[in-house]
Parts: sequence; C-alpha cells; structure tokens
Amino acid sequence: MANKKKNKENSDLQNQIKWTSDANNIDIDDLETSNYQDILVETVVIKKFLINTKLNKAFIISPKGLGKTYVLKIKSQQIRNSGANITCIPKRKLCEKVEKMHVDFIKEDLDKFTTRDIWEKTWELCIYILIYQNFEIPLPEALKGVIGKQYTVSDILISLLRQRSKIGKYYELVAKELSPTIGKLQNLTSTVFAGTLSGVK
Repeated sequence: MANKKKNKENSDLQNQIKWTSDANNIDIDDLETSNYQDILVETVVIKKFLINTKLNKAFIISPKGLGKTYVLKIKSQQIRNSGANITCIPKRKLCEKVEKMHVDFIKEDLDKFTTRDIWEKTWELCIYILIYQNFEIPLPEALKGVIGKQYTVSDILISLLRQRSKIGKYYELVAKELSPTIGKLQNLTSTVFAGTLSGVK
C-alpha cells in the first residue's frame, strides 16, 4: 500500500512538472477553461484572480516555475471566450513572454535607470505605443522612426531603450497626443494586454 501511495504521489508530481514546463507551449484554443482545476492548484488568491471580471489591472507575482504563465493563459482564454467587446493584445497568442533583452548600457546610462520614476515612464510609454500599433493608429512623427513596425511589447521596449536618452522627451507625448487618442478609443472597445516578465534586467 505504501508503494502504491508513493507511486501515485510521484505520478502526480510528474504531471505537475509536465504542465508547469509545457505552459509556454499552450496557445489560443488549447485550453479548456471549464476544467482547469484538474491541473491547477487553485488557491483563494488564484480563484479570485480568475473569476473577477471587474478589475482594471491584475498582476501575478511569484518565483520562477510556479505557474504564472499557465494561470495568465487561463485568464486570457476566459476573456477571449467571454464574447465581450474586448481587443486582446497580443491578438494571436494568449500572452507575450517578455524575457531577457540584450540592450547594452554604459555606466552613466545605467545610473539614470535606477529610479522607479524612469521605469514607470518607460513602461507607460511602451504600453501606449503597443495599443497604437495594434490598432494601426499612426504614431506621432517623433516616434515613427524609433518604433517602426514593432508590434510586441518586447520589441517596443527594446526600441525605446536604444533611444533611452530621449525617453523623457518622448514621454511628453503621453499627455499631448497618446493619452487623448487612447481615451477616444476606449469609448469604442476595451483593451486587454496579457504578458509575463521573466528575468528582465
């Protein structure tokens, strides 16, 4: 009996490891959101995250390998299945995985990117540009040459960091042009961005 119980525990553990490592390969329509509890250990916090449809922002934070990507993909598939007037970004994937990006910083530049303020501005600018690009809204002239035809948050972020000395100048466009335009867009549709950060430095 003890051996049977141990074998079952090992089997369950292998299934958990398999699903954790395979989450990166799960894509649109691969998930059956009605029975995800068969695989996911659903804590109170995870359940609240998955069933709450009224949150404007929702985040998952945990150490690597504990299922953030899987939970986020379940949420993304639920939203897509809801039939609501929502545009999901990315459109053809359940979520975008933002991993290590190779952008060289000299020490002087690195010192400027140690504050929360500069990173908040960079990410806010990045998300606005992401929405512009995915709705095919022409960018302000100052950003066209910088962003080009980049449509993912990873590529847009890299493009901005390569022009990092001008981020303060670009950020002025948020209040002047980007935010007012997105405000008008929100009257027509809701937008959801799903993405995971993994090892970003």
